[in-house]
Amino acid sequence: MRRPDHIPVATDCVESGIAVNAAVDLVRQTTLVSAVVSILVAGLICWWPRVASMAGPASLSLAFTTAWAAQPWTPIVPQSPWDWMPWISLVTGLLGVALAFGQPRSITWPLFAAVTVLSVMLAVPDFANLYPPRRQSMALVATSIVLLVLILERLSARVHNALLAVCYMTTGVSGAIVLAQSGSMKFAQICGMLTAALAGSLVWTWHTNAKHMLSGVSVSFFAVLVNLMFVGYADSLSKVPEYAYALVPFAPVVLWVTAIPSRGRPCRICRIVGYLLFTGLLGAAAYAALAAHPP
Repeated sequence: MRRPDHIPVATDCVESGIAVNAAVDLVRQTTLVSAVVSILVAGLICWWPRVASMAGPASLSLAFTTAWAAQPWTPIVPQSPWDWMPWISLVTGLLGVALAFGQPRSITWPLFAAVTVLSVMLAVPDFANLYPPRRQSMALVATSIVLLVLILERLSARVHNALLAVCYMTTGVSGAIVLAQSGSMKFAQICGMLTAALAGSLVWTWHTNAKHMLSGVSVSFFAVLVNLMFVGYADSLSKVPEYAYALVPFAPVVLWVTAIPSRGRPCRICRIVGYLLFTGLLGAAAYAALAAHPP
């Protein structure tokens, strides 16, 4: 169970359900800045071919941090565990840029592991009745982030990056739905900012047909998303089932099915099955959240 002394962060009451239109409107207000900055930053970087590979992770981190700073309710100096999200995004974004530039993995991966441990130490809340207990929760979140990045970072070289960006953005939208239904529009808006920060990668991948725009993006995206989903779970007394919070970040793993080759070429059936599985998992998470508190 989660902490019984929970003080709702949301302005809406969970018991009465959250109106979908109101939730969409609130998230839209916070995502516009993130999307515009992401497109501009990615576009500027893409003008220089030598550094174009860093456009994805750089635009994601800078757009998310800028959108965070632009909100009146998000402090620059962290006051709560979730207030560390922009700082986590910036540091992991630098590591993502290093990976995109092809820096030695013997250096970047140990640094990533260290940063991941530090991020969960800062972001996992210290609630008295947190379940699992904080140490186990930290180990669970850190392991999840490392596994997801190890699995999905290589996927960026095997799947069309525009489609992968769409899948990541769909993952973020599903996360926002789950967090909104858990009773925290604040966390849903933060997830919306993170999702919109991928707009630059999507637009310029489609425009330039770049093959490695998303290289390094998974580092920052999933470091923030996994921490955010866990905080949303821990800070909620809603009826949203626990598995909904886990399905969101882990759904993209099944996209590896789309990369299975057939006679040296992409397998059409595998791609269809992979995208259907991915959509089904995110749909199950969103449905479970909406069913727990019908709008």
